[in-house]
Formats: sequence, structure tokens, C-alpha cells
Amino acid sequence: MIMNVLALALAAFLIGGGVWTLVTDTPIVLKGSRSAWRTQQEAISFCLTFGGAILTGALVDIARTAGWIGPSVALLLLGVPVTLLLVAFIAFRPRRRVTAH
Repeated sequence: MIMNVLALALAAFLIGGGVWTLVTDTPIVLKGSRSAWRTQQEAISFCLTFGGAILTGALVDIARTAGWIGPSVALLLLGVPVTLLLVAFIAFRPRRRVTAH
């Protein structure tokens, strides 16, 4: 149960950061990292898809624990966050900065 609460808090932070960036045009910066997003839209998309994956996974686990859905349905529904995670990390992950010599 504690892990679900932490997952919901992390999802809210990521989705909220993505929405905040979308509304205010504030850049998302990875401090102390050699990686960066190529565009602001990629950063927003990463936050929203990664946060959505965490949110969906936590909600499926809460529904399974509460008995609202069975284990087989939960297993099928967990395909959604796995797909979202794959999209977030393949398409929208931060890339290493290329420096010209």
C-alpha cells in the first residue's frame, strides 16, 4: 500500500511538472547530467507518458488489491503501463549532448 502511495505521488509530480511546463513554457533541465532533451516538447512528452505509466500501474495494483478486478484482468491491464514506459524511454528519453569539435 505504501508503494502505491509513493507511486501516485511520483506520478503526480511528473504529470504536474509536464503540465506546468506546457502551460508556462518553463524549461525542464537535468542538472548535473550530460543528457538533455532535444526539444521542450520531448521533455513534456516524457514527463506525461512516464507519469501516466506510473499512475496506471499504481491504479491497477490498487484495484487488484481491493478486489475490484481479478488477477488475470490486472495482468492484462498492466500491458498499458509497460507500453507507455517503452514509448517514454524509446521515443522521448533525454539524449547525450553532441559536442562539435
